[in-house]
Amino acid sequence: MRPVRIELEGFGPYRKRQVVDLEGADLFVITGPTGSGKTTLLDAITFALYGRVHRLGSRRIEEMRHPEAERMWVSLTFQVDGRVYRVEREVGRRREVRVAEHLGERWQIWDVRGRNLEGSLERILGMDYDTFVRTVLLPQGEFDRFLRRDKGSERRKILDHLFGLDVLQDMRTKASERKGNLESRIAALEAELESLKEATPEALEQVRNRMGQVKKALEAKTSELKKVQDVRDHFRALLALYGEKARLQEELSRLMEAEPALLGDKERAELSQRARELVDLLAEKEKAEALLKELKEADAQLEEERDALARELDLAELERLEGLWAQRAYLRSLHDLLGKAGEKPALHPEASPWEEEDEAALREVLEELPRMEKARKLKEKLVRQEKELSEVEAGLQQTRMALVQTLQAEVEELEERLGHLERHLGELGVARFRHLLRPGEPCPLCLTPVQALPPALEEGKEKELEGERKQVETQLARKRVELERLLTLVGQEVPPAKVGVVAALEKEETRLARQADELRVAVGSLKKALADLEVEDLDLEEEFRRLGQEKHRLALSLAHHLAQVLGGKNLKDFMTWLEERLRHLRGQKKRLEELEEGRRELREELGLVLARLEEKVRALEQAWKDNPDLPRDGKALRALLLDEAEEKRALEDWEKHRDHVLRVEGALESLEARLQELAPLPETPPTQEDLEALEKRLEDLSQEIGELSQELGELRGELVNLEGEVKRRVGLEEDLRERRRQFRIWEALTSDLQQRAFPEWLHRRLQRALLVRANEILHQLSSGRYSLRVREESGLEYEVYDAWTGVHRSAHTLSGGESFLASLALALALSEELARRKLEAFFLDEGFGTLDGETLEVVAQALEGLGRQNRMIGVITHVESLAQRFPMRLRVRKGRGESVVEWVD
Repeated sequence: MRPVRIELEGFGPYRKRQVVDLEGADLFVITGPTGSGKTTLLDAITFALYGRVHRLGSRRIEEMRHPEAERMWVSLTFQVDGRVYRVEREVGRRREVRVAEHLGERWQIWDVRGRNLEGSLERILGMDYDTFVRTVLLPQGEFDRFLRRDKGSERRKILDHLFGLDVLQDMRTKASERKGNLESRIAALEAELESLKEATPEALEQVRNRMGQVKKALEAKTSELKKVQDVRDHFRALLALYGEKARLQEELSRLMEAEPALLGDKERAELSQRARELVDLLAEKEKAEALLKELKEADAQLEEERDALARELDLAELERLEGLWAQRAYLRSLHDLLGKAGEKPALHPEASPWEEEDEAALREVLEELPRMEKARKLKEKLVRQEKELSEVEAGLQQTRMALVQTLQAEVEELEERLGHLERHLGELGVARFRHLLRPGEPCPLCLTPVQALPPALEEGKEKELEGERKQVETQLARKRVELERLLTLVGQEVPPAKVGVVAALEKEETRLARQADELRVAVGSLKKALADLEVEDLDLEEEFRRLGQEKHRLALSLAHHLAQVLGGKNLKDFMTWLEERLRHLRGQKKRLEELEEGRRELREELGLVLARLEEKVRALEQAWKDNPDLPRDGKALRALLLDEAEEKRALEDWEKHRDHVLRVEGALESLEARLQELAPLPETPPTQEDLEALEKRLEDLSQEIGELSQELGELRGELVNLEGEVKRRVGLEEDLRERRRQFRIWEALTSDLQQRAFPEWLHRRLQRALLVRANEILHQLSSGRYSLRVREESGLEYEVYDAWTGVHRSAHTLSGGESFLASLALALALSEELARRKLEAFFLDEGFGTLDGETLEVVAQALEGLGRQNRMIGVITHVESLAQRFPMRLRVRKGRGESVVEWVD
């Protein structure tokens, strides 16, 4: 167990919450005045873990609560075996204990209460309270108890518990149970082996021999079955092929009888097809000639319309008006610009010509004129605001100086009143705790005896004075802050004066300060507005006059220009006329383009129709050439045509007939090939009676094979069962041998544990190792004078051997300093031994005052060595020379009615 963090509140002299962080504290000392609460820090550890304090036990624990605290609360965070726990214990309006374990990023609170929780804590720590205060935390006056005052049986019990020897009783019980379980198992194995006595290798061999005989008979019958099946399949295939051949020959004979009639119909249909081709070509030639004539007439009409429209359209006017339409937005912008200048389109012969760059010049003039006018008004307003600000700032300075003089007087008066209250409270001091003191008994705060009771405190007087003191302190702090603020603003020394009316002065100062701030903001805004206008270097009046003249000149020039463009119309009427005229001219141009495109497409189509007509004529001449037997007269050709459905049916019937003939002939050829594959063929084809005889023989063979297969399956099942039983018997025999071997071991272990031979040997071995290490430490601490030994015949009593006198004597005869050295050596050896288990901390309260300087140096070196072994060593001492040796110091300061703890360098 290693403490990590201690928090306490209302515990002993610690009224307010104190936090002691022990992370990384391997070797440290706790110092402070007598009665300040050093030992209370160690009491807090035992209170958190066990709910007890060594000086008071558990029943009088309420006496540890601070007189002014409503509750007594301690929280201890500690580490055991790499796991972190936190236990909180509170006594006040309620008694409560809470334990939590740190898991990952959160604390998991135990769902355990009462005695179960206390028992769980002891199991984690591995020791009870008495063992803890004898081995980990050694209280004042109890340091040598384990050496001299504990009985031998108690020491034996503590050592057995610390070394884990108390588990040997559990081992005896478990060994006896294990022995009984093995006896029962051995009896069960012997009974099961008796039931398997027939499962022998000889029986296994007999079953395997019978299986071999059955397998040979089964193989012979199976071979015969395969041969008969092959003959049966050969006969069956021949019967099927001979029957199919006869059917196909009959079908081919019927087809040949119907073929002449079908051939005549097919030839008439082909003649109709050739005549139809010539008829179609004649019809297409006549259609093309009619279309050619129609297209030539349409071309003549389009040409006439195009010529008339070309004479009417004025392309030059269209181009000029298109240019004006493209600039319509520009014309509107110029018209708007002229309106902003206060003019309308009109002829002014005296005006200068309008140039393209004049537009930008006029826009710039129109933008500059409002800016100049705004700058003139801002400058006039700025002069008025600056004058008013100067007057308000002068009044504000006078008001602040008067307020400073008044506040200085009030602060002096409050300081005098506060000093008087603090002196009165100091006189009341100790009287606050008079009801807790008893003459001759220790003070609950400093633990020193009370000589006499202080005077009684008037009821409610101290509370009244304390409230008045806090009220005066609050007023004084507020006045000082206000005075400091005003002195900073005034910026000069202010002579003292009589107290004035602070409220009125503060109200006037606030009003003037607000008015001055508002005026400064207004002046700043005006200056920024003027700076944004960029007119600092200009003569505003002269610049305003120049811009007016330039605006008039440019506006007249623009008015004359627009009047010429609009032709006397206003802008809206001009735009309406322009849009209607453009629509008319554009429609004429579009119609002319459509006529040109129509003639081009028409002539392209004429060329295509003429080419198609020539192609049809050539195709027709070639068709007559290829079919000289057909007439050139269209009427005679149409007489040869059949109905298309009849023509199609005659051709399809012929194709189906030829396909059928080819399929039958192909099937006969394939059948002959299959018959040759079955060679040698019998002289006479097989009959149905031959096939039935073969089927009967196959049925008999299948029955015989089934009977043999059934017998073989039964033999295999018998073999599997017998093999499993033989294997099971071998395993049981091996298990029985192993169980008997284990039984002998546990029987011997049970005997040893019941006779206490092994526990006694183990205890003596651990006790011997503990004494060896304790004597090494004691030899160093006593400069080789003392050593310890155990008299086990008297119940684990300790003796001390004095090398200077050569005498063995009881530990009870040691002086205070000698007892401290021997107890420290024993405690350090025990702590080292337990550090290899769960204990990683050791606390020692006082005892160093009995040592001389040389021995004190040896003890300090020993403690420093322990601190370097990754263990926590905490010591309480008043010996300053020893305290200076420790790398970390935890100091307790005693104040008025309470103590404070802190780490110091």
